[in-house]
Amino acid sequence: MNQFLSNYVHLSPEDPIEQLNLTNRSCNALKRVDIRTIGEVLRLFELGRLQTIPGLGRKSVLELKNKLAQVKISSDSEIKTNTETSRNQNNVFLSREDPIEQLDLTVRSFNALTRANIRTVGEVLQLIASDELRTLRGLGRKSISQIKDELAQVKILGDSEIEVNTAVIPIQNNVFLSREDPIRELNLSSHSFNVLTRVGIQTVGEVVQLIESVRLQTIREFGTKCILEITTILPQVKILNGTEVESWLASDVWNRLIIRILNDAETESTMKKDEIPEQVIKRQSQLVRKQLSKGLLHEDAIIAEKPIKDWLAGIETIESNSVYEVLATILGSSLNICEEIEFFLNQISGQYRLTVLLSTYGLEPKNLRQTGEELGLSRERVRQIRSELKDKAIFISNLKTKPVLHRMQSALLIAGDSGFNITYEQWAQRIQSSGLVGDWTSQGFVGTDAVEVLIATCNLLADCQIHWLQMPENLQYAVQLAAEGKPHVPAKIPHARDTLPDKVKRLINRHTKFSGGVYVKWLSQESDRKLEEIKDILQGLGYRVLSKDWFAPHQISYSDAFHRCLRKMFQYCGCLDIDDICAGIRHGISRSGASVPAYLASKDTDRSVFPVPPPKVMAEILRISGYQCNDKLYYWADTNDENLSNGETIIMSCLEQTGPVLHHTELIQSFIESDLSVPSLHATLQRTPLFHTIGFGLYKLRGQEVTHQDIERAKAAGEPQSLRPEVGYDMEGNIIVSVTLSAIAVSSGTIVCERFPDLSGANWECYVNGEEAGELNAVESEFRRLKKPFESLNCQLGERVKFTFNTWERTVKIEKEGLDGKG
Repeated sequence: MNQFLSNYVHLSPEDPIEQLNLTNRSCNALKRVDIRTIGEVLRLFELGRLQTIPGLGRKSVLELKNKLAQVKISSDSEIKTNTETSRNQNNVFLSREDPIEQLDLTVRSFNALTRANIRTVGEVLQLIASDELRTLRGLGRKSISQIKDELAQVKILGDSEIEVNTAVIPIQNNVFLSREDPIRELNLSSHSFNVLTRVGIQTVGEVVQLIESVRLQTIREFGTKCILEITTILPQVKILNGTEVESWLASDVWNRLIIRILNDAETESTMKKDEIPEQVIKRQSQLVRKQLSKGLLHEDAIIAEKPIKDWLAGIETIESNSVYEVLATILGSSLNICEEIEFFLNQISGQYRLTVLLSTYGLEPKNLRQTGEELGLSRERVRQIRSELKDKAIFISNLKTKPVLHRMQSALLIAGDSGFNITYEQWAQRIQSSGLVGDWTSQGFVGTDAVEVLIATCNLLADCQIHWLQMPENLQYAVQLAAEGKPHVPAKIPHARDTLPDKVKRLINRHTKFSGGVYVKWLSQESDRKLEEIKDILQGLGYRVLSKDWFAPHQISYSDAFHRCLRKMFQYCGCLDIDDICAGIRHGISRSGASVPAYLASKDTDRSVFPVPPPKVMAEILRISGYQCNDKLYYWADTNDENLSNGETIIMSCLEQTGPVLHHTELIQSFIESDLSVPSLHATLQRTPLFHTIGFGLYKLRGQEVTHQDIERAKAAGEPQSLRPEVGYDMEGNIIVSVTLSAIAVSSGTIVCERFPDLSGANWECYVNGEEAGELNAVESEFRRLKKPFESLNCQLGERVKFTFNTWERTVKIEKEGLDGKG
């Protein structure tokens, strides 16, 4: 390599290897395989087997080459350390149209050519001929040397042997240059060339002057590799000085500097693999960690069957060569998602591959006919292209490590870390703003959404049962929402919907049917779930927000009990204000017969299992459901066809015959005269939304205006016989109530009196003459279910009956007192 370090030494092939003044390491490695003479070393060198000797690493091989370069054999022929000797024995035959895959390139070189859209051997040759190879992004001196090295072994079919300019390869024929020639004639690597250019070094003479003054190493960013490159090239240059030719010779100071660099080199090109300097790996890890911190990589991305974080954590314990190669792969392969997608899809030939991929697996999938119309192809041809896509994807899946696609992995892992709060919009913006997505380099991809192509590629692989590049569950939900036109909606919404137990679904459906909406606080307590989770569930089910705690379905079902109850009120009561509507619904939706939860036992909810919307929420439900409003009165403008129940029919008939206000006794009399029982009156009044209580025992049609005279008439029409109630207490704490029986009380078993004590709650076990006689039900100012006890006592109109209530045992003893209060 450094022919200028000493004068030639004349030796013969029979001379011992000690004559080469090798280091102990190199000399011992040769002796262990019984290599004793210089001729045997030359033979191994010619066969290309020198580097196969155990213990003879790169540094030792380089030393042998340097020593042999300073030797002349006794035949006076110069020994040439041409590393290509053995490689050129078996040339490869290729055509210019053959793909670059036919060349045995490294991953880095192959990716750099692919990114520049270089596909064939001929295109590579053209770049070399035009001296433009080093201008490609990502191709350093080592990669350029490797490409030229491979092409040096190639014969082009139908052409002469390829002559490749291998100026960066250590040993080659002399080159004639003048000191005024530009430095590009030295064929330096891109890095060395750019560093020299930035400091104003333009000519070969200026480079020589820097070396002679020992100032080359002081140039910023001109490191050891660059210095070794210069010392490799310049000894091969003959300097033209007018008609004279001078060989360049370095000074002793410069020679000592090169010797020190060769002895203490810390670069990959001068080190054995298992002796990679610690600082090199440390620098690599710093660069990788920097990419991790900026979101350009994810620590869980898999490379060489391990996540990146494990490689970084094992720098001290894992073999340095393995760590170096993995970190070099990360830093030297793809820079962003666009590059990886282009590499992936460029393996799939075909003009329409991108369009068919997006139309099949993108955010807006299309059928065969739609895709065919867009491309001007038949359905069968589109189907064939789809099939080709799947076949190629299965083949490409074997390239999991070449390239590793760690940028695409990172994008999916970043999505997975976001949990179910992720939205497609935020995720796409995050990976784009960090630079992870990047820009297209191929013209055919420009204008295409790279994130959507990533999603389509993942969907394609999933369809092929290839799971090494799989979207996490939360991202699948986010993509589903984006396809529905909701990229801003978090994935937790559909996830909550899909994981909802059937019991909670039924509860939500019933609440909606009877209330017209859902009250989240009530539902949260009923289902034992958090408020925010309930809201996510309702949004996932398609409910809209009415207020902070109320939601309503987007699709209205007018067959629900809620809307049937509304239409019945509007049909028979006419226009109603919002308070009347809420009160009517509170009566009308009580259908389940279940007890009211303790936390709902309030004035607004004491008649319904399900909460009734408050007035403001009710008004919004009416609006979105199509009900009309005029002067704060609501009505249904469409056809009404709701039927009255039998009990409601009797009450409506009584109102028409008697007046707008009815007394309870009038209603009881009407039911006695009908085919229905008196208990059915109480059931009707409890559940109907049509009638409204305006005082003790007084009822009117909801929304109907009444006068003072109407109320007085109803009061006067009450039971003519006085009940003469008496309430007292005995020494044992029992409550004693005595009343005079009326005809309605005897016939219906119900007594109504404003002066009754409040005994409502659980039923009271009745005893007549020491025997059980059913249960008494005390509700507000009524005693009910007394028909059986009255029959057992043979009670008649006008008789007095005494009720003795034992509040401890919840029993009541019923007995006669006589006629008109006389025992």
